[in-house]
Amino acid sequence: MNKLLSIGLGLALVVSAVIPFTDASRDTYHTYLYRQKLERQKKVPTSIYKVRTFTQRKGTVRRSLISTQKNSRRRGVNTSRNLRYSLHDTRNAFSEGGSLEAEANLRRPLRATGDRTLAWKSNLNKVEAISFQKIQDAVEVFETFENDSFSVQIPKSWNLSGDEGHFFTSNYSDFTVSIKRAESSCMSGFMACAITLSRNENYKTSRDKIIITPPITRQTHFSDTILGENIQTKTYTESFVGTEEGTERYINRYIVADLEGGMYIIETKTSVRNASRFIGVSKKIFDSFRIFLQGA
Repeated sequence: MNKLLSIGLGLALVVSAVIPFTDASRDTYHTYLYRQKLERQKKVPTSIYKVRTFTQRKGTVRRSLISTQKNSRRRGVNTSRNLRYSLHDTRNAFSEGGSLEAEANLRRPLRATGDRTLAWKSNLNKVEAISFQKIQDAVEVFETFENDSFSVQIPKSWNLSGDEGHFFTSNYSDFTVSIKRAESSCMSGFMACAITLSRNENYKTSRDKIIITPPITRQTHFSDTILGENIQTKTYTESFVGTEEGTERYINRYIVADLEGGMYIIETKTSVRNASRFIGVSKKIFDSFRIFLQGA
């Protein structure tokens, strides 16, 4: 029993001696690392760092404050003066040769005047004036077509079809003209009624539907549409590009009100690529349309 107590007491003394020794060793190692760092910093030469040189000027530096004033337009105007340059002959104040006049007289000869101005004017006179050429209409010759109700100028030798009103076609182009009369019971004014009538033409059937590509140009005015009489009626014109059966066409419509509450619809169609050549043709047909006065 005594032997076991002696062994335990001995182990306790050994452990108590080892632990302080371990802490002492750790502190010694950290102190060693810190000293090594200090030694490395001392070995760096101080000559590699640039030393700033100071000026010999003594005293205080005073900066002038920039002040602004408001003029009549309430804009800020800087009233401070630039004192870095001379107030007189500022452009040449630091030039070695003095002023430009002295420099030119002493070292640089003046350039002689040439005739380049006269040549420049003569070249301008050679430029021709810009002239605009009128696009020639696709049809030049017209003939009069008339019946018991109206008279109109139609391109000569065009074919007439009576299936739907009066339909004129050409053997040499895709330009067509159709004329028909529609009864109108609209009470919203002539222009509103004409627009409604035109929209009905675009949606006659699901197959014949015309899809309009905006914009649409519309105009309304009075015209002497009654043949042989000094009577004017309201007219309406519109033009647009529409897709019909998968093909883009340029469409012009001219709607004329008669004296009996009806409206005549004169419509021209052509492909978009030929529209410029048939604009004058459509205008000629619209301007020539006249209504006969019934019972006269």
